[in-house]
Amino acid sequence: WLREEETRLIPNPIGISLGSQVRLEGYEFHRIGGQVQGRLYFRALADMDMDWTMWLHATPAGWRNGEDPTRAILDQRLETARWQPGRLYAVTVEGRLPPGWYEVRLGLWRWEDGARLWRDDQPNEHEINLGRMEW
Repeated sequence: WLREEETRLIPNPIGISLGSQVRLEGYEFHRIGGQVQGRLYFRALADMDMDWTMWLHATPAGWRNGEDPTRAILDQRLETARWQPGRLYAVTVEGRLPPGWYEVRLGLWRWEDGARLWRDDQPNEHEINLGRMEW
C-alpha cells in the first residue's frame, strides 16, 4: 500500500487498519532529554463523519498489575472528519518518561460514547501493540 517515495520516508512500517477507516502505516520515537517524542503515520481509508481520539500508552516492561507504574498516557484528538481518503497524515506526540524499556500500545476511540475502531486483521482487538522500546 505504501507508495515508493513513502517507503523511504516512513520508518517502522506496520500497515494495520482500524475499522476499514484508517491505517497506521508506520511510526518513530526518540528521546530528547527527559522527553520522548514520536510521530505516527496514518492513512485515511474512507470518509469519516466524526473525529477520533488516539490513545497511546507506554508502560514499563515487566510491570505487574497492582504496581503503580511510571508511564505515559497520551490522548490526542485527531480531526479525522477532515481527513481525505488516500492521504497520509503525521501525528506527533510527546511525553516525559524516565529512561528504560516500555511496552507501547495505541488505538482510536471516542471518549464521548466509548466507541472504538477495531482491527481489520484481528476483529476482537482494538489496540495495536507496537512492542517493547527502549527510550
